[in-house]
Amino acid sequence: MGARKFQDIELASNKDKATYISWSKTHPVLAIGSEKGSIVFFNRKTQRRIPTISKHGKRVRGGDWSRDGNLISSSEDKILTVSNNQGDSLYESFICKGDIVDIKWCPFRDPNKPKRVCAAIIGGKQMFYLKPED
Repeated sequence: MGARKFQDIELASNKDKATYISWSKTHPVLAIGSEKGSIVFFNRKTQRRIPTISKHGKRVRGGDWSRDGNLISSSEDKILTVSNNQGDSLYESFICKGDIVDIKWCPFRDPNKPKRVCAAIIGGKQMFYLKPED
């Protein structure tokens, strides 16, 4: 049996702790969110961390990868951000009125309407429907 190998992936700060982790559905990229609001992208194919600018001001709570390879992430600061698999922000961040409980991209896409949509539970009471604008 072959030896197992683990690789350490460092966060932005040695004092930071991971709070969220998710693999892209379409790319060999892992997203790791932290309690200080940063998201680290790691490309498994190249074995390299992808440098990114901090996405949030507080703990990253969750996120979801689209079939296009985009990550929508949520945090305790009530902000949603959309990043591509290289860590670049695609749209302006969206500020919500309540705590973001969960967020999911819509798995279906109309070929005549290229924009993606997503849904979120905000404040545990309402369903929120977001269609990012170009």
